[in-house]
Amino acid sequence: MAAEAPDRVAMILTRGDLQSVLERRATGEPVLGAVLGSEGGHPLEARSPIWTCSMTPVSG
Repeated sequence: MAAEAPDRVAMILTRGDLQSVLERRATGEPVLGAVLGSEGGHPLEARSPIWTCSMTPVSG
């Protein structure tokens, strides 16, 4: 889906990706941030840069 609509769907792989999506949404751009996950992936959390960032809920 992200490859089909790169202007509307953004893969979130890093904190920078998340920040970019949040900034785009703050300007009113209708963008969806997508995070891939798997059941039982919690052992990987310590290695993933995304889990250590603070997240603020986005209304909309």
